[in-house]
Amino acid sequence: MAAPPSLAARRAHDRVAQDAGLAEELATELARALQLPGTNRTLGRTFVRYGLAALKEPTEERAEQAFLAKAKSLASIRPELASQLLHRVRERLRNATLQLAAERDEAAAAARGGAGAPIL
Repeated sequence: MAAPPSLAARRAHDRVAQDAGLAEELATELARALQLPGTNRTLGRTFVRYGLAALKEPTEERAEQAFLAKAKSLASIRPELASQLLHRVRERLRNATLQLAAERDEAAAAARGGAGAPIL
């Protein structure tokens, strides 16, 4: 059984799940690919959720398969597009994880009285 995600991992996940910009990007890309008359933000948010769920798979290959299966349950999209969308979600999650780690390190440095802070 897999270990439960850390607090930092859950926070990064939540940050990406609530990222309106990412949902809008995916919605725009999907609208173009599916020739929709406009962007569907709900569809974009759904694909972000599907991506985050797929990224919990133990391997990249299984994550892509899980995401494609979920994506095809909603829309007829090419595997290449699904891969690109999952990559965007993966990158956003990685960036959120790094940003949270940097924020944690800054807070720890501030709590130590600024030890290790750069001198200007």
